[in-house]
Amino acid sequence: MAEPPDQTRREIEETRQRIAQAAEELEGRIERTTNWRKLVADYPIESVAVVTAAGFVVSALILPGIIATIRKSVSGQRGRGLLNWIRPIVVPVVTARIIDYMRNR
Repeated sequence: MAEPPDQTRREIEETRQRIAQAAEELEGRIERTTNWRKLVADYPIESVAVVTAAGFVVSALILPGIIATIRKSVSGQRGRGLLNWIRPIVVPVVTARIIDYMRNR
């Protein structure tokens, strides 16, 4: 026996409202979960701990390769060229920072 059209429409409307409500709740949950500024504000110590741990992990993975590359570059003839290329860039920047620091003390 077939349901009356009014009852079917009512059920469809109720289902549509339940789906819309569930979608709104899910959207709210996603927004709360992905709002990192609120998470940091709510959990500042934990946030610092997580970022620090992540920094240690990343540095442990990347730093050995960087150090090996620098050692290889500096140990050979190519290393002197590398240092001669880096020195004119680094020295003025460091010097300027030191002068700014001393002036603003």
